[in-house]
Amino acid sequence: KEENTSLAQTAEEDKFRLSDVGKAIKNPYLWWASIIMFLIYTIYSNVSYFTPYLSSQVGMDVSDSSFLGIIRGYVFYFLSPVGGYIADKLLKSTLRLYGYGFIGLAVLFFAATRVPAGEDSVVIAIVISLLASAFAMMLYGVMWSILNEIDIPISYAATAIGISSMVIYLPDLFVPAMIGSWLDNYGEEAGYFRMFIFFGICCMLAVVLSLTLAERVKMMKAAKEIK
Repeated sequence: KEENTSLAQTAEEDKFRLSDVGKAIKNPYLWWASIIMFLIYTIYSNVSYFTPYLSSQVGMDVSDSSFLGIIRGYVFYFLSPVGGYIADKLLKSTLRLYGYGFIGLAVLFFAATRVPAGEDSVVIAIVISLLASAFAMMLYGVMWSILNEIDIPISYAATAIGISSMVIYLPDLFVPAMIGSWLDNYGEEAGYFRMFIFFGICCMLAVVLSLTLAERVKMMKAAKEIK
């Protein structure tokens, strides 16, 4: 009977109420997590710029560059479970995976700004492009598990996802146009330099937000256990 009572209480708590929409909107952790996911989507959705970069800046054959683009865009999907395994089994936290993963991405993007144009840089440029794409895929593949980590209640989980989606996919509205403007107005070398700097700054911001939120969540859960 006690078990049935507990299940009934849980079911009642998980029911959707109109007031829960306000709770989702007012949840600061939801907006915090949404900005982090906005940043990984910014990177994930634009690593495809490595394809024209490799051909125009380091002289790689267009067909070879496109082939690497296929690897980055499709083969690397298999890295998503790897990111999930690291988050679940090793770090016990998706936010910590994001913090450390974004450090790696920042290093790669800032390193890309130091790669000189010309065929002598093909190998290092390829390595950077593949590693950056691999990191981006691992992080993007486990993106939504952040909402579980910040304890979004089931009662307004769908509402929370809807709110997050409005933030996460905003880069599609302006980032490609911004990068295209840089390439058109400053030339390809300076345009790609600005792009990598922009990506690097996004990653540094994501490192701070991810690790700080991870600590906040840890403290919040510890406080609940004490109660």
